[in-house]
Amino acid sequence: VRLYEQAIGVAMEEKAACQQYLAGIANLILGMTMYYSQNCQFDDKAAEQIDKAKVIIRERLLQDISPEDVASAVNMSYSWFRKVFKEYTGLSPAHYMQELKVQQAKDLLATTRRSIKEIAYCLNFDDIPYFSKVFKKYTGLSPLAYREKFGRGG
Repeated sequence: VRLYEQAIGVAMEEKAACQQYLAGIANLILGMTMYYSQNCQFDDKAAEQIDKAKVIIRERLLQDISPEDVASAVNMSYSWFRKVFKEYTGLSPAHYMQELKVQQAKDLLATTRRSIKEIAYCLNFDDIPYFSKVFKKYTGLSPLAYREKFGRGG
């Protein structure tokens, strides 16, 4: 309600760049609406379990952990966990884990001099071509091209 009232106030003043300000408020209202709409369809226990699962995944990302292990850690059957996780996050647990690994790889490629092979193994990819394929799928660039474009050589 406060955002709506703020938007009316900005529109009434008609100061420079008010359209951009109003667009930002409208975007925020839409984002909040979507956020609350998506999150109120889950009971508190399921939401708590998925939030806990996301923490476990982040904490153990560099270990060899499977989505099944995560489901077990939050006391859910894998099939139910996968269904609820995907509804809650929009991604399957495996896809979520891959996205986090690619984010980590991007950071390591941009900020360190570690070899691509070392980064792949660090992220539990045993097969370098598969790591490169997954990385390119998410970023549109090979690991080497990404490093050349964004690397700082830490």
